[in-house]
Amino acid sequence: MKIKTLLFLLLICSSAFAAKVPLGVYVVTPNDDSRLAAQPAWKDPHIIGVVIRTRWVSVQPTQGTTYNWTYLDHGLSLAHQYGKKLMMQINGSSNSTPGWLYTAGAKAFPLKNNGAGGPTTPWPNDSVLQSNWSALVQAWAARYDSDASLMMVTLWCGGRTIECFFADDPADLPAFAQFGGASAWLAGTEVLAQTGSNFVTTPVSLATGKVASGDGNVTMRSLTQYFRSLYPGKVDVQSNGESPTFPSTNIFPHTNLTTVSIKPVGYQLVQPVPAGQTLGPYLENALDWSATWIQIYPGDPSKDPGERAIINFNTTVGAH
Repeated sequence: MKIKTLLFLLLICSSAFAAKVPLGVYVVTPNDDSRLAAQPAWKDPHIIGVVIRTRWVSVQPTQGTTYNWTYLDHGLSLAHQYGKKLMMQINGSSNSTPGWLYTAGAKAFPLKNNGAGGPTTPWPNDSVLQSNWSALVQAWAARYDSDASLMMVTLWCGGRTIECFFADDPADLPAFAQFGGASAWLAGTEVLAQTGSNFVTTPVSLATGKVASGDGNVTMRSLTQYFRSLYPGKVDVQSNGESPTFPSTNIFPHTNLTTVSIKPVGYQLVQPVPAGQTLGPYLENALDWSATWIQIYPGDPSKDPGERAIINFNTTVGAH
């Protein structure tokens, strides 16, 4: 009887994994978008889903176990209303980091030229950061993982953005070395990567980036391989720099790994399609390099006459 019960539970879990396969064209919205409900993507029949993005400081403005899920709840409600699928992300880096985290003792890494991103970001190999981020992801997964509309979460793993860029500016290398360098950074990010285990049915994605200037992408390769080993059967790898000319080789950006060896993969456009260009070449290049999903910007469908390129992408990857 116990064996039959175990087999039944395994069948249910396997079915849940199979049901959540992110495919097709999604529209990525701004962080904490005040006009989320007015986004045209909800009513566009050719857009498979919407990416809703928020920041750690928005979800947990004060220290403790009380979280503000208002924005993500709003996005989920809209997905249910319009029959759309969702991708979610919570950015924990830089100006998305709540100030109380540093007051609690987390190490702040100084960034020389991060611009609007903010002058500091949490150092990933830090127990205060790790314990608080782990608690947040656990609560996040407990609230949303079981919802069939949620197709993927992009997991922040310690970069200075949602991607894994960190000391890619040479000006940041002296501080990077003082904090322990690539080995210490990797050890910390591996701990953050483990928090994805809280999502039992929802695939998790790692957004690649150049970890440190001059390291030849060795560190990013190691993290990618480790991340994929944690979540066999429910992991994606993504690059947020896609364009008609990038990527241009069979090596997935910043990893030194062939795209074929780490599939499934997806992309986000590096920027909204500029005036005078069309969306088609972006989607065609993504398909050329094994994309199963792609994130475009709210105005991009208007740059695709008849949305023919969007329809073609969805048909090619089997999205519906």
